[in-house]
Amino acid sequence: MKSVFIIVIFMIASSLFGLELSNNKLGPLILGPELLISKEKLALHFPEYDVVHDIRSGDSPDFHFLGVYKLDELIFYIVSYIDTEEAVAEYPMHLLVVVSPTITDKYGLRVGDSYRDVVLKRSDELIFGAGHHTNNLGANSIYYEFSLEPSGFDQAIEMPDMSPENATIGDLVEQNPKIESISWPYPSWD
Repeated sequence: MKSVFIIVIFMIASSLFGLELSNNKLGPLILGPELLISKEKLALHFPEYDVVHDIRSGDSPDFHFLGVYKLDELIFYIVSYIDTEEAVAEYPMHLLVVVSPTITDKYGLRVGDSYRDVVLKRSDELIFGAGHHTNNLGANSIYYEFSLEPSGFDQAIEMPDMSPENATIGDLVEQNPKIESISWPYPSWD
């Protein structure tokens, strides 16, 4: 009975103050690549949200997509890559991506904050990298995704001339872009 009371208090506090992402938790949900997740478990941890499960595909292997919504707005999602042909009810958490400013991370950062905010609030050494369409910055299981504006236009391919792989930390400093998403435990491949 005591544990039910504590869970109810935590759910009320989460609704009032929002959720926080740390290296090993998102609100009441304990995170770990070895821990298994399902639509039902997410719904149990986040009863005030709607949870959707789909099988999706892309440049990667097919994956389970578990989306958590509030009033039709995607708040965060979990990706679990499918590595077996067996039907399973639970799957490992390979990637969690926060896309809503209603969730802050343990540093007080959220979607919509700027690159400068990241530098001011994080004292650890951050790793700069490139995803499929975005650049990322982070360390210690929490990463931020940014879109950088290209510096020109390549007439030969009729597209912007800067792929994420060609971007530099100097571009990030100069443009001071906004955080588009926050991911755990690795950068998102967006």
